[in-house]
Amino acid sequence: MNPTFKQGIEQDIDVTIQDLLNNKAKKIAREFEFILSEKEVLATLTKREIQILKLLASGKNNPEIAEILFISRRTVEQHRKNLNKKLNIKKPFQILRFATAFELFS
Repeated sequence: MNPTFKQGIEQDIDVTIQDLLNNKAKKIAREFEFILSEKEVLATLTKREIQILKLLASGKNNPEIAEILFISRRTVEQHRKNLNKKLNIKKPFQILRFATAFELFS
């Protein structure tokens, strides 16, 4: 597991414990609902979008993905736009976080 990601998980756990200790159950419930909605969103992704998500998470860029999947770069860009919209991704690192959370690494 990536050391930086592991540190992030440990920090998330620490924050969750602190939230529990500070009676922040409502906040935790909202975050749990968000996780459930992410799982629902994952179910809406196409097979190709999941392939591209896995390749992005493994560090591939658009030209490399296009070559691996035998599709054009513009097609990859369109799939990425669709992924960003479906997953509500605003920043590139969020793709990695999403893929890791759902164990989408190849």
